[in-house]
Amino acid sequence: MQESSSLPSSSSGPSSNRGGKKPSSADFMFGTTLGEGAYARVVHARMKDTGMEYAVKIMEKRFIKKEKKVKFVMMERKVFSKVSHDRIVKLFFTFQDENYLYMVMELCRGGELLDVITKKHQEQVALGLKDRACSLDIVRFFIAEIVVALQYLHSSGVIHRDLKPENILLCESGHIKITDFGTAKDETEEHKHNTFCGTAEFVSPEVLRDHEASRGCDLWALACMIFQMLVGRPMFRAENEYLTFQQILNHPAEEFRYPEGFPEVASDLIDKILIQDPKDRLGTGLEEDGNGYEALKSHSFFEGINWDTIGSEVSPYIPHVAKLPPTDNDGATEDWLFAGVATELQVSSGLVAEPLIECRTSGDSVCAPVDVLEVARQKAAAPPPPVVRTSSLWNRFLLDDELIKMCGLISKRKGLFSKKRQLILTSMPRLIYIDPTRMKQKGEIPWSKNLYVQSKSTTAFDVVTPNRVYHLNDLVNGSRKWIDAINSVLVRAI
Repeated sequence: MQESSSLPSSSSGPSSNRGGKKPSSADFMFGTTLGEGAYARVVHARMKDTGMEYAVKIMEKRFIKKEKKVKFVMMERKVFSKVSHDRIVKLFFTFQDENYLYMVMELCRGGELLDVITKKHQEQVALGLKDRACSLDIVRFFIAEIVVALQYLHSSGVIHRDLKPENILLCESGHIKITDFGTAKDETEEHKHNTFCGTAEFVSPEVLRDHEASRGCDLWALACMIFQMLVGRPMFRAENEYLTFQQILNHPAEEFRYPEGFPEVASDLIDKILIQDPKDRLGTGLEEDGNGYEALKSHSFFEGINWDTIGSEVSPYIPHVAKLPPTDNDGATEDWLFAGVATELQVSSGLVAEPLIECRTSGDSVCAPVDVLEVARQKAAAPPPPVVRTSSLWNRFLLDDELIKMCGLISKRKGLFSKKRQLILTSMPRLIYIDPTRMKQKGEIPWSKNLYVQSKSTTAFDVVTPNRVYHLNDLVNGSRKWIDAINSVLVRAI
């Protein structure tokens, strides 16, 4: 089916109070990039006449139309307009100009939940502890708040479909807010076909089998997050995407074991949710049948949680809120466009695999949907290129008997700016990055068994180490090739 290319109008959004005046980029001073999503960049901004600070999601129209992502933008705006809850990021208003779409949203200064997991994992590693991250008290509190948000969303007919730590934000007081509804599903709408939505490590088995997405897929992701928060790594992670999917489809496998010392109350809750049939998962049924949200909230994992007052209680984790750089790029000029704020917006579905969408050929015949598992299987079955020492200008940076397993030109982002670097994965293994202009090694990403990789989009990925997160983007190879290559070395080392 041909996707409509119509984009949201420039009218104000659900929470606007602009006195009839349509906002524009000229009303703002723009600052640092806060994050990069599937097909947008989120920028810190300050409104000139009020001094109010926001997180502005900026999307380039040309890319959105070209990559057929209009429906994702429309869905996110629709969901934000439909919902209103303290545990969900607020959209204040939207507008557009000739080239960009803007969503002016609540600024959450506490960062992503993934930042908390990474920080706590680093602290445990420094103490010599393996497979440890957040305390049970912190996990219980944050998961309880996510449950409150999910119960509200599901009662409103909204399924998130891409729940993961990167899409959970923290406010200064340490309470969570869910964001990123581009791949959400509105159950009040008629759906002619299923669409693959989610991130490999958090996708539910029924979605992989091309079955209808329900609230069960959000609860599956919730259980995966409990594991990651406690252990510091994803529950499902294999040498490549296909094997990760197989782990999900075959869970619980005979060889699966929780790490030593894993809280029994947490493993019991996870086991009651990570069930292949979504109807049998704790919390996915009706209240009158005894398997609704009240049954989920009654699990012993949530002992001590006061569900009526949790939103006003003191959080067991208060994030360190660093002062943001000044918002000194004037939206009334074009300077901010060239300050590393909204240039080179990379558009992708935000998914690890291509979405299962209908497409039409020139003869107007409908193509068969993409089989997510088969695509992943074929990628995994393809023989890897031989790793041999060939003539290469990068050989000068190798150690004796060291080989290049993968290399590519990437953008390495630190703060507001990005720099071009040649990233090289070697057989040692090492991850080194080179200034390709001056042909000098600029640094090395410290390799350890605690290193892991997170997909941010089809081109962007993060390499997470105990002491730092490296934000990388490869427009040629894409994120998946790097993730598979690095995970392959990690798994073999284990």
